[in-house]
Amino acid sequence: MENQNSKTHRYNFRLNEHEDIQFKKLFEQSGAKTLTEFITNCILNKPFKVVTTDKSAYDICVKLSASNAEIRKIGVNYNQVVKSLKHAFTEKIALSYLFKLEKETAKLVTYLQKIIELTEEYKQKWLPK
Repeated sequence: MENQNSKTHRYNFRLNEHEDIQFKKLFEQSGAKTLTEFITNCILNKPFKVVTTDKSAYDICVKLSASNAEIRKIGVNYNQVVKSLKHAFTEKIALSYLFKLEKETAKLVTYLQKIIELTEEYKQKWLPK
């Protein structure tokens, strides 16, 4: 007695170059693990998901993640600089350096606000809702 789930029937078909490219593209988008699963789902009208990846969105996420790590490093360095200034210099000299550091920090905050604005604009314009 044969197991009803065993797959013993085999079919072959041929595609031209254009159809093959389209077929491979649809297979990649389908999220199917195997060609057999993909073809069976198509032929028997079984639902399958289409997975699309926006490379530019992925690149932006990678760059934002790297920026986030850099910001953390800046924060750590900032704390170390403030501690060093406090211990290494007189109060007057330390305040002078802290004033310069504060001005540069204000510039950094402006850049970060612009990054947030651009990210939100990108999200609204290009990412699916």
